[in-house]
Amino acid sequence: MKILAISNFFPPNVLGGYEIGCHDILRGISRDADIHLVTSFSTFYSHDSNNNIGVTVCPIFKPCSAYSIRPNSKTNIFQHERAFSGYIPENVLALRDKISKFKPDLIYLFNILGIGPVGILEICVESGIPTVCHLMDEWDGFFTSKNRRIDLSSKWKTLKAQVTGIACSDYTLKSNSKVGVFGKSFVLPSGVRFPMSLPLKRSVTSQNKFLYFGQLHPGKGIHRIIEAFNEALFLCPNSGATLTIIGRGEPEYMKKIHNMALSESHSASSIRFLPYMPKQKLMNEIPNFDLTFCPLLSVEAFGYAPIESAAAGVPVVICRDMPLFSYVENDSLSPLIIKNQNDVGGMRQIMINSINQKINLDSFRQIQFHCFKAKFDEKTVFLPRILKILSDLSMPSATFEKHMDSVVANACIYEQLLSSRLSKEENHSGVKFSMSNSKGGRLVKLAKIIENRVWELEKKLFKNLT
Repeated sequence: MKILAISNFFPPNVLGGYEIGCHDILRGISRDADIHLVTSFSTFYSHDSNNNIGVTVCPIFKPCSAYSIRPNSKTNIFQHERAFSGYIPENVLALRDKISKFKPDLIYLFNILGIGPVGILEICVESGIPTVCHLMDEWDGFFTSKNRRIDLSSKWKTLKAQVTGIACSDYTLKSNSKVGVFGKSFVLPSGVRFPMSLPLKRSVTSQNKFLYFGQLHPGKGIHRIIEAFNEALFLCPNSGATLTIIGRGEPEYMKKIHNMALSESHSASSIRFLPYMPKQKLMNEIPNFDLTFCPLLSVEAFGYAPIESAAAGVPVVICRDMPLFSYVENDSLSPLIIKNQNDVGGMRQIMINSINQKINLDSFRQIQFHCFKAKFDEKTVFLPRILKILSDLSMPSATFEKHMDSVVANACIYEQLLSSRLSKEENHSGVKFSMSNSKGGRLVKLAKIIENRVWELEKKLFKNLT
């Protein structure tokens, strides 16, 4: 089976869990398929992980310079809108050529935000090749925004109805059903590599080494963990408890949590920050700790970190309202469950109970390991299911060159329309002529005639596009 996979970023260029998930899935299925992965030229999020997983990686897309920039200037608005809810003509052309040359049996989409998702999805549909979208984030949100100059939500809905969606959780599928639904859809929790048996516990006597690892972002609740730890250490002085935070993130938020860590003299020396670690190095580091905290939001698509902690043999604290909880609900694990990310008191009490050994973490790590392994083991649970779905959908390649060429034309029309509407906005905010001035009045009338004609042309173009 020949698979063409598509992702804006791919290791060694990583933004978050989506790219790691894409990497792990393709690694798992590469033994059963010839996989080419097309991605962007971006190195903005580069790290030092290697990519020797049997996948041919082809950087062909123009990276989105506005991925993490607020669209406040005309240039940024233009780049941002076409990258997240429109077309990027260069990327449409590059993908058309790749499909024509590789002739895959299946097209497998991961993170296409930032590379012109409408153009990417449309050319996949028009190629005539079965297309699967693996959802680990919300795509539809960009098509419900009121700030768009060109509304392609109707086209987006039509395209989605012609492809298959695989979501990592029920919540993720629901959040991607705001603008139309997929022709077929499956919910398949992501898989993680579990060892055959529970790893040995490295820390034999202590229960006071706490951990957070992952992206340093406000939505991950690191500030709440620090708040709980400061309170726990105030109530348990001289306990020797430590909190280690591993990862990287937005500079402003990193500055905020560093300042929080230093704000309390009784705990400042007990909180340490370690930089981002490649996956294998991280998995070797996790067993050095006693308890992991992952207070993710209810809108988190899934969450790899809690499963990876359990796979490494370290029990993990999670929230009752996060999507992952529905898969591992177990009464015997309730002492490690908090209400939600804002439940600082719940986290503080778990820390205190752990420090004072009022809870037996060793029993919890055994329960969690076997519970999580039964649901999320990559080898025995995830891979058999994903391979069955993909093989059932794949078919001998039959690309339609003329149909794909029409998408290239749509991309060019879209770019003209977007540029025209932004220019019109800029002109409206410029100098206004006075109607009392005869020359100014004539100019205003002339501008109105031109504007009406441009508008008629735009309507014809938009009709062709949608």
